Amino acid sequence: MNALYAMARLTDDLADGPGSITTKRQSLSQWKSDLRLAVAGAHTHPIHPALCDVMQHFSLPFEDFEQLIAGCLQDVAPQPFGTYSELQQYCYRVSCVIGLNCVRIWGIQPGVKWDDVHAAALEAGYAFQLTNILRDLAEDSRAGRVYLPQEELTKFGIVPPDWAKSPRFSEFLNWQLDRVATHYQRAEALTPLLSNEGQAIYTLMMRAYRELAERLRRAGPKLLVRRIKLSSWQKFRLAWAVMRPQRA
Repeated sequence: MNALYAMARLTDDLADGPGSITTKRQSLSQWKSDLRLAVAGAHTHPIHPALCDVMQHFSLPFEDFEQLIAGCLQDVAPQPFGTYSELQQYCYRVSCVIGLNCVRIWGIQPGVKWDDVHAAALEAGYAFQLTNILRDLAEDSRAGRVYLPQEELTKFGIVPPDWAKSPRFSEFLNWQLDRVATHYQRAEALTPLLSNEGQAIYTLMMRAYRELAERLRRAGPKLLVRRIKLSSWQKFRLAWAVMRPQRA
């Protein structure tokens, strides 16, 4: 998990760090080329040995890392998404592929086939990323990034970055969160399919992200002026509820 996180963190940093659009694109392209060479045995970065070992041991597809890099390239020079299908493709690249590989590392219950877990794992990836997008609406729009589909913005009469000027913003937010809630509901099917350790980790993630989504709903337009998040104590409380021994 450390190696997988390091890969994702470094890739994201290349997209969000300093430098021109051209420089960032070149850095991400070089990062992908270096990773391909690393898989062939030529390690040029400190994380390569550990990452390649994990990729081999857990059969992590190289194509998933290419998808992640492609998603981060979209962040370098953001283009508006016209439809929800386009947004889903982005979510798949920057969130779902990481989730799928987490599942490969955590493991699944004996007798469960990969096809059985794939759909539910995708639902979790969509739910988590959409929650992040809604939390960061104001921050992202100030940076020139608007991830929500243009056809949905038009439907509710919203013109970013002036989110709050729309009289239908609260309705729009609740509509988005209703869709997110559907993804969470579908993602519940993954829990019993995971290994025992995987179930504990995944349950904690689901509870934390669902709680964040509910806080966004309660905040309404206020999420545009203050960052909604869980405190350290709230995270601890959720973790304790998941990890404590169950009494008979």
